[in-house]
Amino acid sequence: MQSKQRWNNNDIKERVRRERNFDYTPFEGHQSRLGHYYRHLYQMTRYVDEQSIDINKYEYVKTIRAQLSTHEQALLLLNSLTPVGQDWWAKI
Repeated sequence: MQSKQRWNNNDIKERVRRERNFDYTPFEGHQSRLGHYYRHLYQMTRYVDEQSIDINKYEYVKTIRAQLSTHEQALLLLNSLTPVGQDWWAKI
């Protein structure tokens, strides 16, 4: 069985700061708002995915996605590429 490496937010921020040579710590200031937003978005898509009734799940998720601006969709992609956002890819 493959073990998952667990990251906490401080580890991720420090790693990004070091690798990108930032003079500041990225993602500070908006983490509480963005984290809350994407947790709700993830829970909505997970809810649709876990339904056992015969529905077109893709159409429901498209409706959720239609509510997002282009910038929000771009942030969702970036979030999904981080260790914290790996659950977005788990169902593919």
